[in-house]
Amino acid sequence: MDVITDVGTEAAARALRRAASDALGREVAVADTPEAIPGSFGRGAYGCRLEPGAPPPWDGAVVVRVTSSAAAGREAAWHGFLAGRGHPVPPVLGVVDAAVVLGQGPELSLMESLGLNPIAIPQLLRAMAAAHARLHQVPVEGAPPAVSGDEPLAALDRVLVATGLAAEFAPERAWLDDHAPPPGPPAVCHGDLQPAAVRLDGDDTTTAMLVNWSAALVADAEYDVALTLLMFWSAPYLAEGMGQRKMLKAVRDMITDGYRAAYEGAGGSGPLDEDRLRYWGAFHALRWSAALAAAERRGGPVDAWDPVRLVQHRASYRKDLGRRFARLTRS
Repeated sequence: MDVITDVGTEAAARALRRAASDALGREVAVADTPEAIPGSFGRGAYGCRLEPGAPPPWDGAVVVRVTSSAAAGREAAWHGFLAGRGHPVPPVLGVVDAAVVLGQGPELSLMESLGLNPIAIPQLLRAMAAAHARLHQVPVEGAPPAVSGDEPLAALDRVLVATGLAAEFAPERAWLDDHAPPPGPPAVCHGDLQPAAVRLDGDDTTTAMLVNWSAALVADAEYDVALTLLMFWSAPYLAEGMGQRKMLKAVRDMITDGYRAAYEGAGGSGPLDEDRLRYWGAFHALRWSAALAAAERRGGPVDAWDPVRLVQHRASYRKDLGRRFARLTRS
């Protein structure tokens, strides 16, 4: 039977039911209430299952990402583009009702694997870096437009204006305009690559698959790597305890340096451009600072997919981001 509790779960259940019914040629039902999946498959992602008896690939875990019709179509196009070039991605099972319906992919996220087998952390992070490098070697000819519909700077401007923060961050935004380096070779970028967006079977790195293509675009490879490095650098602010936070601060530079080295050492990737890496690092630090400021201004709870809700000590994190921006933009 179909069980729904709010607008998002209703939309996810409706999209799954329609996609499966169209594919199977008969009416089917959703087994349980779709459950929000924060972190792994992008904003608006729900985990779902059909009632028992459906044939493959409908008999396993299914992900429904509720978005706009345009974004769902662009996201599905990215899946098709990457699959057609031999890059493993979850299968698209349908695009209906402003939602994209996907297979889940391998069993665990890399984040879960890190927790299950801490001894394997270096190996798993090297595998993630290698997968990242392979992605950037995919030829860009024929790539779909950015899923967001905007280029990075235009997307940032749209957020700053929508949240009323354009004046507050005007000096930092002006620096980006004044110091943009020459663009590098265009690369297929994931746009949100962090351990939760990598899935694999147990700790078998040969099964690694990148999921959540809701931010895919063509950009500098450094745009993509700078964001992943910022995510690792920000790990202390996800820790609830002061002791763990201090420990992560002590090792975060080692982790980011190791990830960069593994990425650059992967076959065919080559060295990253230092100026572009610093520029895009500053861009992402500003973008995250603005997200924190917007959350402070908005007040109240944040939704299940907003990364801000995971941040402990938001004021300290925002100050640290400001210092990072200053270091990266220092002449």
